Formats: sequence, C-alpha cells, structure tokens
Amino acid sequence: IAALTIARLDRLPLQLRRAVQEASVGGDRFTAGLLANALTLEQPEANSAEGAELAELLAAGQAERIWQPVRSLNAESEPAWVSAESVWNFSSTLLQEAAYGMQLRSDLRSRHLRAGDYLAGLHGESPAHAADIAYHFGRAESVDQARGYYELAAQYAHKNYRAEKAFEFYDMLQGYARSAEEALGVVLRRSDLMETLGRWEETLQLLQEGLALAER
Repeated sequence: IAALTIARLDRLPLQLRRAVQEASVGGDRFTAGLLANALTLEQPEANSAEGAELAELLAAGQAERIWQPVRSLNAESEPAWVSAESVWNFSSTLLQEAAYGMQLRSDLRSRHLRAGDYLAGLHGESPAHAADIAYHFGRAESVDQARGYYELAAQYAHKNYRAEKAFEFYDMLQGYARSAEEALGVVLRRSDLMETLGRWEETLQLLQEGLALAER
C-alpha cells in the first residue's frame, strides 16, 4: 500500500507534488497560511484576489483527493482558501506519512525550521500554540527554541490539568535539559502533577529519580 501511495504522489504535477510535501510537514492537518509560507506564495486574504496561486494548488489537491478543507459553521458559502487560518486535512494519514517520508532529512529540518519561524511570528509566545511551535523547532534540531516552547507548552498543559500532555512535554524538556539541576527541576514538576492526580506510587518513583539526580 505504501509503495502504491508513493507512486500516486510521484505522478502528481511537480508543483502540486511539492505543495503536498510541504504541507505534510504540518502533520495530518495544516493551515493555508502555513503552506503559503512554505511555498513563498502570497498569503490568502478574505474577499481578495491575493493567494490565487495557492487557491489553485489547494483546489488541485482536493480534486486529487489528497486533502479536503475543514469549513467553519459560519463560512459554509465561502471557499476554504480565503483565509490564512483556514484549515485543511489530509485525506489519510498514509498519504501524509508517504509525502513526509519521501523527503531528505536535511530538507525536512529546514522545512520544520521555516514552519516554526512562521508560527512563532504569527503566535508569539501564546501558550495555546506553544506545543506546535516546539514540535517544529524540535524536528529542525533547533534545541534552544524547542526547549523554550516546550516549557511554555508544559506550563499551559499543567495549569489546565491536561495531565497526559503535560507529562509528554515534561519528557521532552527532560531530554533537552542542559544539566542535572535542570533535569531535577523537571522531575519535581512531574512529581507535583502526579501527586495532584493522586498517583502516589508514580510520585514516589519520580521523587526517587529526583534524589538520584540531586546526588550526581
């Protein structure tokens, strides 16, 4: 199936194939603005002719059943490309993964860096968007930027009791820790959340892990 999917992508027109590969960097779901930035095209704007080239690519991808728009309830009569914030879904995870896997690692790093820079410029240090930005900087191997945004994401998830997400981001932060002291701080925050959830055995395990770090 994977080979057939790759063959299908290879048969696409060159410009559309590049657009599909760029969009795959965003995951199963991407915004028109993210794709426009990746392709260095004009950003689409509501009720304007700008972004017409992007609109054609999005329409071509939809015709090829590569992706489809996610329409808001308030914009049923509008084409989905009219806004940079309009969202598109890949038709299947297999398609997205195939398009992503076709690319060289060096190209993926640069594309993730471009995506991270775009999202950081768009959302700044908004905690609600920090996880997406951190993901792209992490994939780009831009460690300092990834660490900073995972910190924001972890704080946001912890504060809003999204425990599993918080643990995921704490794991990433621990991997990015620059010292035993920094790693200890992450472990203690994880144990605090475990205690809040009443997961006593796991809290004890984390405290023991923290003690081992403190003794280094």
